[in-house]
Amino acid sequence: MPKLVIRGKNRLAGKITVQGSKNSSLPIIAATLLAGGEYHIDNVPDILDVRKMLGILKDLGSRVDFTDSKLIIRTADRIDSGDMPDCRKLRASILMMGVLMGRRGCFDMPYPGGCRLGTRPVNYHIAGLKQYGAMIEETESSIFGKCDSLTGCEYTFAYPSIGALENMILAGVLATGSTILNNCAKEPEVCDLCDFLRKMGAKIYGDGTDTIVIEGVDKLTPADYVIPGDRIVAGTYMIACAAVGGNILIQKIEPRRVRYLTKLLKKTGCHVFTDSVNNEIITLADGGGRAVPYICARPYPEFPTDLQPQTMVLLSVLHGSSKLKDEVFVERYGTAKELAKMGADIQVEEDGVYIKGSARLTGTTVKAGNLRQGAALVIAALAADGITIIEECRHIMRGYEDIARDMRRLGADIVWKNETENVDISG
Repeated sequence: MPKLVIRGKNRLAGKITVQGSKNSSLPIIAATLLAGGEYHIDNVPDILDVRKMLGILKDLGSRVDFTDSKLIIRTADRIDSGDMPDCRKLRASILMMGVLMGRRGCFDMPYPGGCRLGTRPVNYHIAGLKQYGAMIEETESSIFGKCDSLTGCEYTFAYPSIGALENMILAGVLATGSTILNNCAKEPEVCDLCDFLRKMGAKIYGDGTDTIVIEGVDKLTPADYVIPGDRIVAGTYMIACAAVGGNILIQKIEPRRVRYLTKLLKKTGCHVFTDSVNNEIITLADGGGRAVPYICARPYPEFPTDLQPQTMVLLSVLHGSSKLKDEVFVERYGTAKELAKMGADIQVEEDGVYIKGSARLTGTTVKAGNLRQGAALVIAALAADGITIIEECRHIMRGYEDIARDMRRLGADIVWKNETENVDISG
């Protein structure tokens, strides 16, 4: 497994084009199984999670050509069963439940894997699909579902789960009759999936609001699509600039997708300029600034949980004290332990993380326990004195095409090293 070696204290400057959205690409790729034929999807990020999802499609008989962010998928007219071993490594493989139930009326798949973020039950997915008339059984290692004919329903989510909603949408577009879904997740990635499905001929209304209505259709047809920029990757680089200082231009990102972060960074003293016509964001920061007393990660349009670990780093180096809470993944505070190794004054309590800012971080060896924690540690390393080694970086590669390449373009001193390659951190 590769590791990252970073020498800190370089201001960031320059421009970068953000990659396509991971959380839009995965459900859209899964949706290509709903109709046989050829799909052309552009601006797809070349990340491990996308490669795993494409591996699942291949197991189910699809042919794939993926080069330079351009993806061509040829879905078979008939989907046969496959072992789908990559499901065990990919949380988004849970979407196979809705896709396969909608396309062929059954699924038999391994339990999904992914980042360790505490409890991530699939009960919302199962409870929703059962409303269509599906029978679903679980074992310790797999999930099985079957239904002779999916029938539209009305269902209210106990929690606005993104994945469960996407499963309900994927199954509902080919169900008989109308489906009404209440208390829906409003994330832009859900709207991207609905946009793609509408291009395929689906009848979906109300995405981005509390209630989504689906009128089932008899058949879908292949469509082309361009994946929007990744708001979490863009947000990571904006936060890095705020923590380290600098002047960066991020291209191909819709400013509305990061508007909550934009407001937050302005409160810390950053200057953020957005261009909704050209989809560009400029972030200016002096590397100082003041902490925001309280931040809570909640479902969109509020502050995203996928930027919570990165923000934890920022609050550690800003002036003042803060409390950071995550109501989406209530156990997602593992970054605090690694930051403490670097000198952060940070304490995890039952009700959140308490941070005393103005920390002078020092380079050391840390571990990326999951995707966003890894990105957060990159920011911490950029802000730290000396050299930091980040181990177990395969997690970072699940969501960032090449975080070292991108940061170097902005002036960072960051390189990939082999796991066995020795690094002197004393210099």
